[in-house]
Amino acid sequence: MPKKKVASAGTKKSPHPTDKKTGKTAKKRLVKKTATKASKPTKPKKESWPVGTVGSVLMAKDSRLELEKQTPAWLKKLRDAEKHCFNRLCDERYFAEQVLREKRDELMALPFVNGVHVGYRRRNNEKISYPLEICIRIHVDQKYENSLDGRITSPLERTIGGVPVDVFSRSYKVMAATLASSALSPSTQQFNPLRGGIGIVNVNAPGNWGTLGLPVLRNGSHVLLTNAHVARSNAKNFPQDILHPPVVGGAVVGQLDSDTETVIVRDQFMDAAVITLKNAFAVTRLYGPDDGFTNLPLRIGMARTGQDVFMVGAASGLGGGLGRIQSIQGTVDVTGFATTMKGQILATPTSSMPMLTFGDSGAVLLAFADSSDLALDIVGLVHAKGDDGTLVAAPIQKVRERFGFTLF
Repeated sequence: MPKKKVASAGTKKSPHPTDKKTGKTAKKRLVKKTATKASKPTKPKKESWPVGTVGSVLMAKDSRLELEKQTPAWLKKLRDAEKHCFNRLCDERYFAEQVLREKRDELMALPFVNGVHVGYRRRNNEKISYPLEICIRIHVDQKYENSLDGRITSPLERTIGGVPVDVFSRSYKVMAATLASSALSPSTQQFNPLRGGIGIVNVNAPGNWGTLGLPVLRNGSHVLLTNAHVARSNAKNFPQDILHPPVVGGAVVGQLDSDTETVIVRDQFMDAAVITLKNAFAVTRLYGPDDGFTNLPLRIGMARTGQDVFMVGAASGLGGGLGRIQSIQGTVDVTGFATTMKGQILATPTSSMPMLTFGDSGAVLLAFADSSDLALDIVGLVHAKGDDGTLVAAPIQKVRERFGFTLF
C-alpha cells in the first residue's frame, strides 16, 4: 500500500485546489457579491434665495434672527439714533403731522407736486442726515439743482408752520403689468387651491395682470382680495370673469360682480376689490415654495413708522426685497388716477433688491408681529410704486372696514 505523504512541520497546506497535470496551485478568483440596495428617493433641494430677499428670511429656520442678521449697517445706525432721541422725534413728528394736515391740500394743488409726507431729512434724496431731523418732505416731478426747490420755497419760505421742508424728486405708477410696462411674462403655473401671491387677470384685459392678494371670508363665503385696477376692465358688461393663471386660456376662478362700491373701490383711501370665487376652487392663504410659510399665523395688523415689511407678489414671488415703513400718512398722486390718495403707507427698500415690480399690484404688505410668536401681520394692500423704489399701500384696516371681511 502506498504511504500517505505527510506534510513537513512548518509548512502550511494551501487552501486552494492543486492542478493534477502541473501540480501547481490554482487560485480561484474571489468575486465580491454586491448587494443591490434599494435607491432612496432624493429630496428636492430647497431653493436658495439671495441675501436681502423675502425668501432668504422666510425660508430660514429662525426668520426673526435671520432678519436681524441681514440688517444693513446704515439701518442699525438709524435705529440706535432713534432710541437716543425717541421722545424728541415723537414730539416733532406729531407737530409736523398737524401742520401738514392743514397745508396738505394747498401743497397737492401745485401742478408739479406728486406727494407729501412727514419723514427724516435726507441728503441728495438718499442718505439720512444726522442728527436726525423731522421735516415735511415734498415729492416733485423734477427737483432743481439747488438744495431747496424755488417753486415751493419762495412762496412758503424754508419752513411750513415752523417745520423744515425737504424737496425731492419722485412720481408714482400702479404696478399691474401691461404689455408696455413689463417685459416679464406671467407664470403659466396653475395653483389649486388658490392662494395669496399668485397671478390673476380680467378676461377683458388680458394684458393687464396683477396679484391675488389674499383669499378672505365675507358674509360666510370665500372671496379674493386684490386691487380695483387689477380686477376691472373698461368693459361695461358685468359680471366679468377673472382668470388664473393670468394668460389667455387660464381657468375662470372668480368674477367681478359689478362696478359698485360693494365690491370695488378706488378712492382717496384705497384701490381695492373683492372677487367672487367661482367653479368650486379651493382656497388657502399665502403662497411660498413648498408652502414654506403658509402655516404661519396670519392676522390683521396696524402699520407703524419704522416697521420692517415685505410682500409676496405674482411677479416678484419671494425674490422681492425687504423694506421699512417711512410714513403711514403719505399723500400721493398716482399717474392715471384722478383722485389724490391720502393716509397711504410708504415703505422704502432696505436691501439692494427692489421690493416690487410690475405684476405685483394687489399683493398684501406683511410684517412680523410684535410679539415673540412667529406670526405675520397683514398691514396693507399694495397698489403703486415710486420711481425711486418706494412702495405704496393702502392700510389693510381701512380695506377691511370697507368690505367687512375676516381671515380664516
